[in-house]
Amino acid sequence: MVKKGWKALDLSTLPGGTWLAADPSISAFGMVLFNIRNGQVEILEATTLKTDPTPAGGWASNFSRGLRIEDQVFNVLEEWCDAYSIYSLATAVHEAPPAGGGTIMRPESTILGGFAFQSACSDLHIQMDDLVTPQAHKSLLCGNHIAKKQEHHNAIRNLLPQIFESRLITNEATRDALSIGLYAAHRSGQQKKA
Repeated sequence: MVKKGWKALDLSTLPGGTWLAADPSISAFGMVLFNIRNGQVEILEATTLKTDPTPAGGWASNFSRGLRIEDQVFNVLEEWCDAYSIYSLATAVHEAPPAGGGTIMRPESTILGGFAFQSACSDLHIQMDDLVTPQAHKSLLCGNHIAKKQEHHNAIRNLLPQIFESRLITNEATRDALSIGLYAAHRSGQQKKA
């Protein structure tokens, strides 16, 4: 249910800045690097990183995947930072793991992925912003903090024509990462007004 008085996000109201947003996971880790200038959002890079389970299974496999995803995240971030000279300019943000495990089947995937992202950002001296809850970015983009995946992704798809290089947003992981980043940019603008 859309909350009363909700209005679609007006991208032209977002403050300027460079954002590195992630939807962390050890199975499909989405990352998007985007810039906001003069009220215009431009996607610079987007990727989805993946790891396969190991034969050991269980936690041994999860920890192995966490280490492998951290290496992948670090390598991609280092490449992007070098290409765009953004080491001290970008602000990184990722989705918060579900409190108490939430209703997702494998909350450890998000926890290990989030740790990998924070570790890589720390190693590269990229400033971290506060975590974004799924409810917060869904509420901003859909007007419904408990929006289902399809409703949420439709809201993101509706914004894509207004975003330069949105063709780089190709799957659920990058759509979610973009949503997280747009929320963080919006929140930043609200904090500056206060």
